[in-house]
Amino acid sequence: MRSLGVLLRLVYLVGWYAWDCGPLGRREEEGIRRFADRVRSVMLELGGVYIKLGQVLSTRPDLVDPIVSKELEILLDQVPAEPLQDTKETIREELGMSADAEFPFVLCGELASASFGCVYQLRLKSGQLAALKILRRGIEVQSTGDLKFLMRLASILDLLAVTHRYRLVDWIDELRRWTAEELDYRLEARKMTYIGKHVQRVGGVKIPRVIWPLTTRRLLAMEFLEGRWLSHGAEACSHAQRAQAASLLFQAFLYQIFELGFFHADLHKGNLCILPDGRVGVVDFGITGFVSQRTRQRHLGLVAALQKGALDDAFASILETAFVPPDADLIAFRRHFEHEYYDWFLRTVQPDSPASERGAGSLMLAVFRRAYECAIVIDAEVVRYYRAFSIVDGVVNTLDHRFSQHDEIGRYLKLRLRRQIEDLAGNAVDPMGVLVALSTEFAFRTNEVRGIIYGTSKSFDSAVARVLLVVAGVKRKLAQLAWAAAIFSLTLDVLVRTRLLPRGMVFVHGGIFGRIDVGDIAEFFVPMCMVALALGWFGRLLRARAYTGSPERPIPGRQAQRE
Repeated sequence: MRSLGVLLRLVYLVGWYAWDCGPLGRREEEGIRRFADRVRSVMLELGGVYIKLGQVLSTRPDLVDPIVSKELEILLDQVPAEPLQDTKETIREELGMSADAEFPFVLCGELASASFGCVYQLRLKSGQLAALKILRRGIEVQSTGDLKFLMRLASILDLLAVTHRYRLVDWIDELRRWTAEELDYRLEARKMTYIGKHVQRVGGVKIPRVIWPLTTRRLLAMEFLEGRWLSHGAEACSHAQRAQAASLLFQAFLYQIFELGFFHADLHKGNLCILPDGRVGVVDFGITGFVSQRTRQRHLGLVAALQKGALDDAFASILETAFVPPDADLIAFRRHFEHEYYDWFLRTVQPDSPASERGAGSLMLAVFRRAYECAIVIDAEVVRYYRAFSIVDGVVNTLDHRFSQHDEIGRYLKLRLRRQIEDLAGNAVDPMGVLVALSTEFAFRTNEVRGIIYGTSKSFDSAVARVLLVVAGVKRKLAQLAWAAAIFSLTLDVLVRTRLLPRGMVFVHGGIFGRIDVGDIAEFFVPMCMVALALGWFGRLLRARAYTGSPERPIPGRQAQRE
């Protein structure tokens, strides 16, 4: 019954899309906003995996309209809480307590709620305040059923070749993996511990300490951070405090991206606070990202090129991180890239320009939308990285309107070089450490050589993709001819039924076709429609296979997960 209800809600959204911003309406900003509000409401109503699906779509402003992705960001925080009694039952089950046993802490009140869980403040017997994240009851069973339904629906839509460049099954499979990780809070606890341990080297950022005795698959207990949360209360801090917090947050984020490779992908104001000692507190590691070493180097070069205004180098760096199919319009993409860059550059010098539009992250998201228009495919992990960059841009510029990203990146590069020198100096007295570093570098270079050796096979695969695209283009032209024949047949049928043309009127006589009357052609409407649909479907299917079957498409996040 739930699957039927979900299907009806999806049909409801399709109908309103056609009215608000589809063929039945003008694609205006007001209509898109109405549709975005309806999508958010339906996601909230369905709950569970569908809220998570909305959160995933909010991280892909390159695929959905920016207005829709912005509206879906509300799903990251504003989710109704579950009844307190259900929460207590979950706690008892996870801690192995009987129904009449007392908790080893006191629940003080709810702090926040999300798609899969709720967060409560509690006081331990020692008097220490802590935060407890609790998985919603029954969410695992509900998520499994919803994912099966979405996978079946995606398989049907892929069979119909609804999308040209992406397979919906891959999207749902990515959602399934993401959901599986978030249904086990022990994984989030490990992420917090790992990032918290390494980010201490940068300083200025506080990540809550995990309370492992109270942490299970459905419970995550952590240190409670007392400070001024940026979502409400940061105005009470002085400008010097906010400027310092902006610098510390930006440096810590760059360190996670370019050195650690594992980063918090949702650093919005609701997850950040300024502690009494001036440090920045960071919570909620449910959404994280991974950047491989090679991708880190490419993005660091891209950021440096954008800072210097070296458009040729920046454009080349973008193409290195994307899959460029044979039919991509690189000339148009280069033109759009230059337009977006100069538009962004002028916004950076405008005093009253919104903070979220002045950072390099907003520029890259606009470039990725242009890439999609030009048939260039950007991997989801890369887009998630730049979306996280854009969020941090907005936060730091809100904290300090005089924040200079150029100066902070320059400062980061100096600090990064200093850390590298310190590492080399530390390894100078550790021969085994030097050997390990050399062996790791050798393995990395070997992979590059292997890539060169396998270049021929990649070229062959690219040639196969080109052939598929050519065949798909032929099928598309034939489908257009079939539709034209169907319309002509329908026109003759209407004329015959209205008695404007006699059914027995000779249309063609002689040759290899023999005698063909107007009535014979009028009866070909349904067969021609079926032929046109079949040719169109087959062409779209070949095009999708050409886009998704190429090994040249970089997928650093997924490769790292497999390794």
